[in-house]
Amino acid sequence: MLNKQKPAPTKLFSKASTFSSVVLLAVLIGSTVQTQSAHAAIIGTFEIESPGVQYNQLGQNNDGNGNITVYNQTFNAGTASTTTVGNQVFSRNAPNVASVTANYQWVANGTTIGSYNNIYARTADNYGGSIDPTSGGGRSNYVTINPNSSLGGLTTSTLTLAADQKYFGLWWSAGDANNKLQFYDASNTLVGTFLSSDITAAIKRLPTATQSSYAGNPTQSPNKTNTGEYYSYLNFFATDTTSFRKVVFTNLTATGFETDNHAVATSYNKIRGQNVAVPEPLTILGAATAVAFGASFKRRLAKTKK
Repeated sequence: MLNKQKPAPTKLFSKASTFSSVVLLAVLIGSTVQTQSAHAAIIGTFEIESPGVQYNQLGQNNDGNGNITVYNQTFNAGTASTTTVGNQVFSRNAPNVASVTANYQWVANGTTIGSYNNIYARTADNYGGSIDPTSGGGRSNYVTINPNSSLGGLTTSTLTLAADQKYFGLWWSAGDANNKLQFYDASNTLVGTFLSSDITAAIKRLPTATQSSYAGNPTQSPNKTNTGEYYSYLNFFATDTTSFRKVVFTNLTATGFETDNHAVATSYNKIRGQNVAVPEPLTILGAATAVAFGASFKRRLAKTKK
């Protein structure tokens, strides 16, 4: 958020210098449906929902995912309860507000979905607090990872899930370049890393009018606030051979990683989204060809020098 003392945006790593990230990361935006098998060699993908969407859409709007059950954590205030809307199951169980809640449990209909080791919740403001179907049009609490002691003093928060998952979603609000999301499998092996700089770069490649639709807090439309930062709902998909059991949220500098409406599902049929990555991600075959060409060129250069 602009007035939370954010430093000038900096990239946490260079995709150009990390060959594997070019091969293994696809950026998906929009509403076109692509099959999962088309991305079988990719560790993970993310898709940005249409501007203004603030909660999970998987399995809705005839996207090819049918009635796959999706569990949602809203962080809403009020007594613990579960609300089901179509194939969406929403949990509300208010954490502490303005203080750290340790071992925060995500429970739906008596079943534990997962637990957060530490979270810091805030009431809705310019930087977070979405509207979802269970809030009656009102704005709910949101959580933030912020090393500032007055805002919880957290640099990471870990969501440990009770079962393997194939899908994760969250409302990403007031995004800045210091936010990082990592996925680990049941053996605690890192299977995917996503940076907010990847997301902002993807948005900035969209037409100017579409970019502006993501700028500013949509809960305050038509008079949006904090228009210098992007707000969007993000979907993350594991491949057919990968799943994850842990999600780690990290923010290392004096800014905040604000999120809301977390969602998980154990399966999906199709990936929602359209690949708009620039440069276009390499296929495994294309990558192998590029490596072979590079090696051949190097040998020829060495021979010429001799």
